[in-house]
Amino acid sequence: MGKIKVFALWTAPAPYSVAWLSRLAQQTQIDLLVAYQHSVNLGHAYWNLHLPYRNISFNSSGILKGLLTVPKILSVLSRFRPDVVFFGNPVWPIISKMLWLWCLLTGTPYTFLGDGNAKKPMSWWKHLRNKVFITPFIRFAQRVVVIGTNNQSLYRRYGSIPQKEVFAPYSVDTDFWLVQAETTLKRRDEIRQRLGVNDETTVFLYVGKLEDVKGVDTLIEASALLQKRSGKKFKLLLVGTGSREAELKDLARNREIEQIVNFCGKKQQNELADYYASADWFVLPSRTEAWGLVINEALCFGLPVIASDAVGAVEDLVKDGVNGFVFIKDEVESLLEALEKAINTEGEQRKRMREEARKVIDQWNIKSMVGGLLQAVTECCNFARRHPKEKSDT
Repeated sequence: MGKIKVFALWTAPAPYSVAWLSRLAQQTQIDLLVAYQHSVNLGHAYWNLHLPYRNISFNSSGILKGLLTVPKILSVLSRFRPDVVFFGNPVWPIISKMLWLWCLLTGTPYTFLGDGNAKKPMSWWKHLRNKVFITPFIRFAQRVVVIGTNNQSLYRRYGSIPQKEVFAPYSVDTDFWLVQAETTLKRRDEIRQRLGVNDETTVFLYVGKLEDVKGVDTLIEASALLQKRSGKKFKLLLVGTGSREAELKDLARNREIEQIVNFCGKKQQNELADYYASADWFVLPSRTEAWGLVINEALCFGLPVIASDAVGAVEDLVKDGVNGFVFIKDEVESLLEALEKAINTEGEQRKRMREEARKVIDQWNIKSMVGGLLQAVTECCNFARRHPKEKSDT
């Protein structure tokens, strides 16, 4: 039996997906071709990414460009002749719809990976749209890749069944991050000294965009109250940039905590490790968050996590009181309570929480995730070989 030819359609390159696809391409039984709906230059310009697998890209944004792309992608499919099509985080521009119809017409099995969850509030018309598009998309998929509890709940809402589901625990490149952790944690005291932090100071870290949806204003408001109520020293490191940066700096000044809050700017992957190593707690205060892969990164460093209940990953990665705390989104007092618990967690209790945080990666790692992706692709191919003329909905 020859290699399984997999045609993967992704929106654009990003560090997390490049890591998964690279590992999938390294499997001896897989022949992978990745098609990007946007230029690969986006990934290189923003993250300085190298793509170590075969790839092509189409500038297919917009209806007109999407229609013009159709003959090109049909030509690629004709030459490559995939055994399986893999949709990455499927969205619904023309090119995705066209590829889905091509799968149905040719009987080519497909699977998909998405990071959506059932928590995000949805208007009636979006729910209706999903019923129209997502339900048949799931029905005719040979396998549904489930990345976590809330992701599974979303797919079940639109008709997924257990027999189709393959679990692939959502992960970052844990091999990379665990090496980074081992190296930088040895220099933790040196890094904290460089950041102006002593042993008595608790460091809370946020990594992400400075946008309204991320809830960083709630974190600053809660930190201002923490300063008034707690006599203990702490520092808040905000790593990232975004449209709310100026407003957030004004908020920190207005609350008179500008000496406590450090705006660290945007950092590349290889620069983030020092910040994770310097921190005592990781905070993700999002108002909505599909998953929150920065939590996975933080856990590699043994960081206990404080996250809002709107974050898709919390049910799987954060055990309240064990390896972190969960608070009610957008509620300053609820976040303040979590911060107070954190700053008063010391000695053996903090050590245990760090150990519990690190244990999570034993399951939620890149090897397990790629194993799930490989299982989904292989089972799709096996189904097609057993039923060469069928389009199954089971």
